[in-house]
Amino acid sequence: LQPRPLLLLYLCKNPLITLPEVVQIAKMPSIDSLVAEYIVKMVHSNPRWAMSEELKLALATNAKTPGGTALSLLSHLSTRSLRHICKLGEVRGPVKQAAMRLIQERRD
Repeated sequence: LQPRPLLLLYLCKNPLITLPEVVQIAKMPSIDSLVAEYIVKMVHSNPRWAMSEELKLALATNAKTPGGTALSLLSHLSTRSLRHICKLGEVRGPVKQAAMRLIQERRD
């Protein structure tokens, strides 16, 4: 049973939530775009969360994260994470293509 998106949003707003818990929420297929956007907003305002490669990767590869948001996260990922995105089958085409472009740009 997957939690409802509104419940996930309230969990993310809890000041006691830990980074591993947020990563787990970001990986859930049941989050909606509102939850994904809120987590991204928190990534930008919380330096500890901003340092988490796992959290940014989870958001970038989650199909419920809005496309523009997922694309904006790619430039903040390591080349290793970008390669991982290219290998995943469930990642949206534009996100995968942008990851490939970034890898190529970093080689040049």
